[in-house]
Amino acid sequence: MNRRTVVWQLNILLLLLVAIALASISVVAQQVGTLTGTLTDPQGAAVANNVVELRWNEVGSAGYGHKRRAKKHITTSTDSAGKFTLSLYPGDYDVFAYRDGFAPICTVVFVESAETKSIDLHFLTFAPQRIINQSK
Repeated sequence: MNRRTVVWQLNILLLLLVAIALASISVVAQQVGTLTGTLTDPQGAAVANNVVELRWNEVGSAGYGHKRRAKKHITTSTDSAGKFTLSLYPGDYDVFAYRDGFAPICTVVFVESAETKSIDLHFLTFAPQRIINQSK
């Protein structure tokens, strides 16, 4: 073989390797979904710098083979506009938010592969119950 043929074959091989690598990256990128959300108080104002907690729901996500790779407990914080964004493996997640003076928030969200899911979390005013001793 002459030098030109060898160089041509090496270029084709390199092109194939790059195409395979890009296809692999594309497949991996599609295995995750995105969860975005907004956290507001009872008046509708954004709640900034608040922790939002997610827990992997084993029961609802039983059919997913990546269970061992998924984090069981994930936390993030809201930005100054009360927004948060997470990349997650597909499955069910329990979403929690807490803040002094408000009732805690708990909801379930299902994230699918290559999907962006948006949720709005609204704190309700917490009304502590008054216990009255009725025994005399």
